[in-house]
Amino acid sequence: PVNDASWPHWFRNSTSFDGFSNPLVYIHEGEGSMGIAWNSPDFTWAISPTVQLPETQGDVFLNYWVWFLNDEYEGIMYYSNYHVKLFADNEWHPLKSVIGDDHNTNLYDLPLMINLNSFKGKEVRIAFMYEYNDGWQMALDEISIKETTQNDFAIRNLRVSPRFGLTTESEIEI
Repeated sequence: PVNDASWPHWFRNSTSFDGFSNPLVYIHEGEGSMGIAWNSPDFTWAISPTVQLPETQGDVFLNYWVWFLNDEYEGIMYYSNYHVKLFADNEWHPLKSVIGDDHNTNLYDLPLMINLNSFKGKEVRIAFMYEYNDGWQMALDEISIKETTQNDFAIRNLRVSPRFGLTTESEIEI
């Protein structure tokens, strides 16, 4: 990125700022989020200040929540794209690219995590880049970099088979 984007660009979305028409829809938790309009210029960047990633025993992750839609409007499908990059060692490294399709809508349904272990101990900058393609607006909330210990784990989308009801007394062995 060379120049700051003129409006529309990334902005602070809150009830006290004139951003989205219904700002609460685009806030996962707290008083605000970072948003961008659907008609922002191609590849509009939001770049963090420089941070020092810790040199730790545990894993280091970039965590964030996203409001990201791919959906139909008046009979036409509109898809959105965004990218996450990290600046270290004088170059931008791609971390994640989300190219719109029918399967990757996330309306603050699940938090996203990106492993940053290969950048431990380095000074980095994180960038979220909205790619214009006549898609939908998007918002980001609760962006953080955290360490998890080696024994931490998460289970998502657990399915019980065969289908039967679980009660508070049910035990599941993992």
